[in-house]
Amino acid sequence: MKDCEGHVPKWAFWLGGVMLLLIMLSVIFYVHHLWHTQERREIKTQGNKLFADYLALHSAPDKWWVYSYSPQEPKMETVNKLRAQRDLLEGFLRDYKNSRPPLSSEIAEKFSKIFVSIFYQGISHSIGLASEKFLSENSGFEVCFIPWKQLEKFSFPSKLYYRDDWNAVMIAALEWPRPIFAGLVFHELGHALRFGQEAPGAKAPQNSDEWVAEETTMHDLESSVINASTNEKFFSFIDAFLAKAGGENFAEVISLLSADNLRQLDEICEARNCGQEAADIILGQYLFSFGSRLIDKTLPEKNRLAEKIRLYRFLRTWPETLVSGFFIFF
Repeated sequence: MKDCEGHVPKWAFWLGGVMLLLIMLSVIFYVHHLWHTQERREIKTQGNKLFADYLALHSAPDKWWVYSYSPQEPKMETVNKLRAQRDLLEGFLRDYKNSRPPLSSEIAEKFSKIFVSIFYQGISHSIGLASEKFLSENSGFEVCFIPWKQLEKFSFPSKLYYRDDWNAVMIAALEWPRPIFAGLVFHELGHALRFGQEAPGAKAPQNSDEWVAEETTMHDLESSVINASTNEKFFSFIDAFLAKAGGENFAEVISLLSADNLRQLDEICEARNCGQEAADIILGQYLFSFGSRLIDKTLPEKNRLAEKIRLYRFLRTWPETLVSGFFIFF
């Protein structure tokens, strides 16, 4: 008879191997988690610095073409400014209708005539400030401008957004940089178009995939209009940066941006002299444009939308200091 004393059963070796494997996997997972936590912390820190540095470039006060308004004291100067804004918006629709077809051309055709008004005490005003002749000229889809004092007094979800219960685009009466303004107008009119078409994204809950998908579509449209209005310099600058930076994903590319890069984009977009009210909106579009162009260049078409949804959600939470104003369009 053989002596079996000290013999270790096979199941014990098997159990020990499994336990060792689990320990190794746990260590790898923990190290990976720590690395990603540190990476996310660094990205957010970089985001906070970029945001602060960019706003420092725009420390001058914003310029408002309507600071305050009272229907009891209508001013012909205000009427003339409204006329100018209406003509500017209709000019955008004519000039950039082919910037991203078929969506841009569909918007231009649907909203070729603009009706302008001013927000005052919770309602839009046009009759109180306009002559009979102006009212006869002033017909079409409503764009309602918000004076500075009204923006301070009332709560608005953004400085620009589509208000579905009024079927109107609401815009802060800032002196927006022209290329940026053109892009923003197409963006918001795009939401108006989709709402009228009862598109899934227009009716979906906020921050759902369908809602965000529509946002990404309109931000891409906005980028294309800005590009068209800068004679294609906007995309040329972004593409040159992407080629030089060599980032592998949108988070890495955005983290490589500097305030000087954004200053150069400001020069291209005529945004160098705008104040911080406009700058935080502009910054959101710049960052989305960098990320979206990278996605278009590196991913097959079938994978782009999902990645752009990730990009949009990333920017809504990056950096942590951006709570209101930044990248909030409806």
